[in-house]
Parts: sequence; C-alpha cells; structure tokens
Amino acid sequence: MNSKVIEVRPYQLMCLICRSGRQNHEKYYFEDRLESLAVKIRENINRPLLLTCNCVSAYAWQNPGREYDTPEGAEFNDRRDLAILRDLNMVPGTAQPASDIIRKIFKHIKTCDDICSLGKYCTDKWQECKFAGSGNYERAIEAGQAEIIPPCRSKEELALCKKESAAQLYKEKKLQVRPHHLVCIACIVAGREPCGMEVLDADNACEVAAIIQKNPDIPVELVSGPCMVCPPCAGYSPKHNVCNAGTGMGLRDEKKDLDALMLLGMKFGDVLPGGELYKKLFTVLDSTKNLCGRGHSPAKVDEWVSCGAGGSDSYLKSQATKLHIH
Repeated sequence: MNSKVIEVRPYQLMCLICRSGRQNHEKYYFEDRLESLAVKIRENINRPLLLTCNCVSAYAWQNPGREYDTPEGAEFNDRRDLAILRDLNMVPGTAQPASDIIRKIFKHIKTCDDICSLGKYCTDKWQECKFAGSGNYERAIEAGQAEIIPPCRSKEELALCKKESAAQLYKEKKLQVRPHHLVCIACIVAGREPCGMEVLDADNACEVAAIIQKNPDIPVELVSGPCMVCPPCAGYSPKHNVCNAGTGMGLRDEKKDLDALMLLGMKFGDVLPGGELYKKLFTVLDSTKNLCGRGHSPAKVDEWVSCGAGGSDSYLKSQATKLHIH
C-alpha cells in the first residue's frame, strides 16, 4: 500500500470538501494541488496526512512557509488553520490517516462560519474566503463524506463476499480470529443457540459462533489484524487488509486485542480449541467495561472512543450460557 506521507495545510482539506459541493465548477485556489490531493486520497483513504501550519509557538518546527497561503493575508491564513486544528482537537505537525481526519471534519466542522467566513469582522484588513458564502461547504457536508473517502466496496460486492466467505468458513479445519472479536462474538450472539441466531450481513460473527458451538474442538488461532469475521464488513479493505470501519476504530481495536491477549495469558499465533478458548475467556473476563468501555477513563478524542462504556449485558448472557458450548 502506498503510505507516503503527504504534507497538507488544514484549510486545504476544508477546501477539498467545499470544492466537492460546488455547483458551477468554479476554480479554487491551488486547484491542481487540491485535485492531486483528492486523487491520492481516493486511491488510498488511509494514506497518512501531515497537518502543518505557520505559527510562532514551540510548534514552529513544522512551519510550512507561505507557498500555499491564499490571497486573504498571512493573519487570515494562520488563524484559519489554527481554528480548524482546534475544532479537531489536533495540533500542528499531527499525522493521521486521511480517512480519520476527513471523518473528524465532517463530524466536528459543520459550517465554515468563523473559520473561512468572518461575518461582521470582515474589513479591509481582514478579508474572508471568496467561497465562504457560497454554501458549497455546507452542501458537501450535507451530502456526506463518500465523495472524498469513497466506500471500499459496493453493496453488490459486499453481498457476494458475505455469501462466499460464510460458505468457506464451514469448510475450514481451523479458524483465525482477532482476540477482541471473541468478545464481540459473545455480545452479538447474546447467549443464543445457533437456531436462535439472526445471521448478520455485516460480518461473520454468528457463523464463527455456530461453528464453535457445533464443534468445540475446532482449533482457533488468535491473529493480529483483520480475521475471518471481517470479510463482509463495509469497513474492511481487502486491498490493503486493514480495518477502516470508523475514526480510530482500527487503532482502538488493536489495543483491545492486546488487552484480551493479556487477560487470556496468550500471544498472537497461539492456538486453542474453540470451546476451551471460550471457557478461558468467560473465566477471566466478568465484564466488558474495562476491555471495551475504558473503565473509568472516558475517551477524550475520537480515536479512542469506547464501545459500551457501562459494559455489555449481551456478553453476560453469553457468559451465563457458556455460549451453549458443550
């Protein structure tokens, strides 16, 4: 996967979004630069972006210079970049996957007011962006992020993948599962037997549970990264073999994998029969509150958002029934 870091001014990402909402194909400042950026992000939505802006504080080490300043003036450019970083809870010099940054902009910056638009503070010395009142940015936000970070696969591709990957699972002599997915599977099944499960289109969790319930001796290998549960997920990129299901979700789930391994006293690559593995899990994990919900440490940024802060009752149901593994 092409993971070369691209240096970007924060305002250019807002321009990229704003530009996608234009109605008359008007040219934006540094149009070629924006188009090149758009193409590279569409090619790989996880390509890392390094956000740089001009400042005079201790963050001046990353100052990009004035090459991509727009005509409104240095002060306007500097304020605009810092305002965007503030609203994203980020700092100059931050590098993150493009998909995470774009998602955060769509979530936290719904309008260009007080960023690109100055309202009553617009004067001879403080000019606002010429597109600030066009409605282009707001239209793009309303339309959604697919124009900037397109989905990995179509609905038809996902449906076919679900059918094929689920069928293949029942032929496997060994399962490969991410450690934290053991917990996800227990939550999804919620104590139900195979005949009571409602199979999900979004993943293969129910299939893995059913296989282990019917054959507790099937070997299960704990693996790092995407596993046999993942292929039909809209957030899974088969091209790059990464989880891209939401802002920071891949990162958060990496930590959950390691926490689950620590609780189990196991390592990646370890193999146990599925029934024995779940017996071990239900013995060491009485609640998902700390593993998935962060315990008493609520997430302060999107990258570390929790899954079920108070703990999962569904997990407890599976624990109580021992997932109907006999």
